[in-house]
Amino acid sequence: MKAYAHYFDGLSSASQKIEIESDERAEDYRLLLSEGGILQWRLEDLTWEHYSGCLELRNRTAPMAMVKINDQAFIDEFILRLRQKDRLGLHQRLMHLGFKKHLMIAAGILLILVMAYFYALPIAAEKAATLLPESFDRQLSAVFLNSFLAENEIDTVRTPLLNEFADHLTMDGKDKIRITVLKAPTVNAFALPDGNIVIYTGILHKIQDYSELAALIGHETAHVHRRHSIKMLCRNMAGYLLISSLMSDVNGIMAIVADNAHNLQSLSYSRRFEQEADEQSVHTLVQNHINPYGITQLFSILEKEERIRLPEIVSTHPLTPERKNHISQYILSVSYQVDKQPVMEELFKKIKK
Repeated sequence: MKAYAHYFDGLSSASQKIEIESDERAEDYRLLLSEGGILQWRLEDLTWEHYSGCLELRNRTAPMAMVKINDQAFIDEFILRLRQKDRLGLHQRLMHLGFKKHLMIAAGILLILVMAYFYALPIAAEKAATLLPESFDRQLSAVFLNSFLAENEIDTVRTPLLNEFADHLTMDGKDKIRITVLKAPTVNAFALPDGNIVIYTGILHKIQDYSELAALIGHETAHVHRRHSIKMLCRNMAGYLLISSLMSDVNGIMAIVADNAHNLQSLSYSRRFEQEADEQSVHTLVQNHINPYGITQLFSILEKEERIRLPEIVSTHPLTPERKNHISQYILSVSYQVDKQPVMEELFKKIKK
């Protein structure tokens, strides 16, 4: 293998045209200088760079000198021999793949990124949400609640009655539940991360039995205790948070969190989270000796509302046939005893008035 090249001795800026050749084993390269001298460069001493059809060779034993080669055939042969001798690093191997292989690799990386964005990243964000302190839940809820309640009318009669009703329910979890009733025809209820639950009078007018109200409170309380809203927000914001984190944009992260805090009342939970909340609601009813079928009666009310119009609760708490069938089967799998709850029943009558 032989080619013409330019040799720089490192002592002057001028170069001299030389011939470079190697034996069949390519263990040594001979530089035939124009004045008749010969330099012997061993392959193991060489470092090299390849760019834009040019190969630059340097020798560790003569770091000032450099050979620049533009002969593509020589370059291809040199790289091939390096590959055969396992002298190419991963980066160098990738750099010398063909266009089609580069395109396939790029498409593969893009596919992995897309899959990670839609599947792995949300799950990782959900796991990371468990690392957030509970003080974050309180601060995030305060950002939303202060402005939201100022724009709505609180039912000052039903609010203390609902809180008294909830106080008579034994529920798992250490979070203190605080209920606020808003005067609005909206058939909806939602829970904030800090334990505040907002219930509209629209859904209270539809409920006909205290077991249905207990099921509603148990469901929303489960969202609080399982931190579903924080997990869903982290999943929804995962992409934005990742980009802002990579760019070290702390202000951008806080702006994203603040913007999403205003979406707490319209947060749509995943099917898994809804199923967890439904099952926990049944557990609350059973634990308090209340008819667990109160939740299926609640579903029937919401399903009827869905046929009439599209209330907010349908979009935030989607009622699918699978969800209703699952909770019916779940109730069959638990043992329970129903006792009269005169205090809660009396409170419910006052709430309905």
